Amino acid sequence: MESIETIQARYRDIRAKVDDAYRSAGRDPRDVTLIAVSKTHAAEAVGAVHACGQNDFGENYAQELTEKAGALR
Repeated sequence: MESIETIQARYRDIRAKVDDAYRSAGRDPRDVTLIAVSKTHAAEAVGAVHACGQNDFGENYAQELTEKAGALR
């Protein structure tokens, strides 16, 4: 797994690109919901992105969501 710092830096870079694209289109970045794909990623990585303010995640299987949610409580 990548370091927590690397994961957070990559998330911030993506968030900034999305926000810049929205501003360039004359839109408010708060009007878009970024959904982070957490499937196949460890709970620690998901927690690192969540700590940056990301609240919406996508999972393929309910049991993986349940396991990660339990690990992050």
